[in-house]
Amino acid sequence: MSIKNSIQKKKEYKKAMYYIENIGSDISFTYNDKGCSVCATSEYFSLAYNEESIRVDSIDDVKTTKWFDGKCLNEIYKEVKFEW
Repeated sequence: MSIKNSIQKKKEYKKAMYYIENIGSDISFTYNDKGCSVCATSEYFSLAYNEESIRVDSIDDVKTTKWFDGKCLNEIYKEVKFEW
C-alpha cells in the first residue's frame, strides 16, 4: 500500500469513528468479503460481523475489541472498505 493510500485510509477511519461517536451514525463496511457494521445507540455500540453481533460500551471498545476474525478495527482499518 502506498503512503498516499495509507494516509487516505487513516483519514477515512477517523471520519468513520467521528460519525459513530459524535453524530450517532451507523457505519457499514466490508472485511474479508463479509458484511460488517458499527451501530451507535444512546447507551451502547453494537459491532456486527458475518451476521453476528456484540455489544460494547465505549468508542474505545469499538476501536479495540478483537471481534473481526480476532482483530480489532485499529488493526484492520487499512483493509476494510467503508460504505458511505
